Amino acid sequence: MGTAGANTALNIRTEAENNLPTPPKPLVDWLAAAVSNDFGPSDPIWACGDSLISALQILPNQVIRLAHEKLHSFPYQDVPIYWRRLFEEASLHAALKEMQGVATNERIDHSHSLSLPQLDWVSVVVEILDKAAIISGLPGREELIHRLIDTLENVLYDSCDQDGQIQDEPSRKRRKIEKDVMGLGTEALQFATDFSHKPRIQHAIPTCSNLSFNQFQEHLLASNDSPTPLIIQDALVHWPALSDPLRSWSDPHCLLRKTLGGRRLVPVEFGRSYTDAGWGQRIITFREFMSNCLLQQCSEATMLSGWNVTSGEEPEQSERQSGGTQVLANSEYQTPKRKINLTGYLAQHDLLAQIPSLRSDIAIPDYCYCATSATPSELESMLSPDEPLMNAWLGPGGTISPLHTDPYHNIFCQVVGSKYIRLYAPDQTSHLYPHGIDEQGVDMSNTSQIDLQPFISRDKGDFLDTPQAHDSENAESGSSVADQFPLFEKAQYVEGILGPGDCLYIPKGWWHYVESLSTSFSVSFWWN
Repeated sequence: MGTAGANTALNIRTEAENNLPTPPKPLVDWLAAAVSNDFGPSDPIWACGDSLISALQILPNQVIRLAHEKLHSFPYQDVPIYWRRLFEEASLHAALKEMQGVATNERIDHSHSLSLPQLDWVSVVVEILDKAAIISGLPGREELIHRLIDTLENVLYDSCDQDGQIQDEPSRKRRKIEKDVMGLGTEALQFATDFSHKPRIQHAIPTCSNLSFNQFQEHLLASNDSPTPLIIQDALVHWPALSDPLRSWSDPHCLLRKTLGGRRLVPVEFGRSYTDAGWGQRIITFREFMSNCLLQQCSEATMLSGWNVTSGEEPEQSERQSGGTQVLANSEYQTPKRKINLTGYLAQHDLLAQIPSLRSDIAIPDYCYCATSATPSELESMLSPDEPLMNAWLGPGGTISPLHTDPYHNIFCQVVGSKYIRLYAPDQTSHLYPHGIDEQGVDMSNTSQIDLQPFISRDKGDFLDTPQAHDSENAESGSSVADQFPLFEKAQYVEGILGPGDCLYIPKGWWHYVESLSTSFSVSFWWN
């Protein structure tokens, strides 16, 4: 690790980490039995060949590298499932080898690694497993890996006795461990929740309180097949993430506990918006993300390891894919030449599938099961999952999702902090100047060319009618927005602010711009 990142959260070493117990023998024996090469006859992994399967137990890290190369020799949608299975299986063997090495004082030397040196064995194992999940998608071992990570939580908090029986860990001790791990001593961990330049609402989204299922169904069908946005307050009061103090997502200690002291890996976007120059993604620990981006203690000088870039240079990147979301995992990249503060945003990530204990803190809103009007051709083209598609959105104040549309109805639920949202109906599209096909051949027609942020009327400061000094497409142009997009000023919109416990219905096809006003945690539910 270079000196530029020497003081970041990733490298914090504490007494709590140094004094971790060795892996319990029952756990090591259980995992060894679970990953024996007794695969079923229909397991796709057999297509990799006997020699690679035989190498899993002896050389798992080499097999991981080979499987990684194979995964990246295809477009993600065309990757044969057997290479994903091989990556997944080799990762489990690598995790087992790490635990066996610790238990026998023959731990693997990670000093050559950019990401693993000096980490405790729990962090190493969690990194191996999370990379397996993000890169392979866990086509065959999802249940096993979730169970293993759940067991590691007990080990981490020293809550297993010698016989492997789980004991209750006092909350006060857990919080002490969490604060030590974050390197914040006796300071209480708090999210930054102050409003940043609160927008003035001029065209309010209609709002109601705790709408019933039947009332919402009537709203969907009473608008001549063109339902409109609606803020619903007090619809989420039964969620443990909001109502249970021990499971509250507004408590950083809760999220640290659910991410194994912040050891879990998450894909984080950096940059103001995905439409800006310099935008990218990295896979980092939740601890690093929280300590540098989300907490009240964060300062403007706080820098994320590997996020310091030199003008005119780009970090080396390799593409990953998780479900439908592309993830970029950077190698470590440090430079003393110039530091740039970048906003980190965990956006549109299926965090609830990655961390099932978070999924149990919420419930799918009943509204997602209402009937919607659609033509037969629309019904044929719709994706019809068994449950709504869920995504997490977690980031500090100032993170934005640029003006765009989605091909689903959306119940957008606010759990922590506040968000400003502006919406335009589909019939306003001609005023919003969608992108076309970009230079990489990606269809960006669901995203507007207009950077909306400078046009939000704020309580602090005057109404802004010129772009701010950032790297957006608007700012790069020497001409005024009025000259570039003359119809934009005629576009009609509605807007509102969501607070904890509020949900917003966003109809399919409506353009929406979203901006966090504080540290914010939201969950979206896409449905048809």
